[in-house]
Amino acid sequence: MEKVDNKKDIEERERPREVVEVRVSSHPKMMRVLRAISEEIGSLAGLSEEQIIHLQIAIDEASTNIIRHAYKFDTSKEFKLIFNLLEDRIEVVLEDNASPFQPESIESFDSANSAGGGLGVTLIHRAVDEVDYCVTRSGCNQLKLVKYLAGKEVNNREGIVATGK
Repeated sequence: MEKVDNKKDIEERERPREVVEVRVSSHPKMMRVLRAISEEIGSLAGLSEEQIIHLQIAIDEASTNIIRHAYKFDTSKEFKLIFNLLEDRIEVVLEDNASPFQPESIESFDSANSAGGGLGVTLIHRAVDEVDYCVTRSGCNQLKLVKYLAGKEVNNREGIVATGK
């Protein structure tokens, strides 16, 4: 009987099959380009149409936040998206060089008080399976969005993942 090396299997699943890196200017017109890229890469990764739309929503909201809030519409700035296609999911890392973001400063969206903001962050959390934010040692903001392939989903913190039916 052959012994299965679970550690090796886990490492294999964690290694991206493909990596695509995109640098874009922080001009709002680049949003169309990012939507097209995320659609193509989502399809290449094996996401369903519904999952691709969810991924596009999350990327759109995160990119808009970088353009509007981090760079304050300074089109001379750029940010980076790294698409990691893994065995069971796609991970998208958005990276910018703005001042560190303070997630605790964002209030949850309240539909009764929509002027308070927070809708974009709420949409991001609802559109993908996992969201993680950190500041790198070099001071870059990194937002990681994870979308599992159909049938491989997990409940995100909002508990609304319903794709892959």
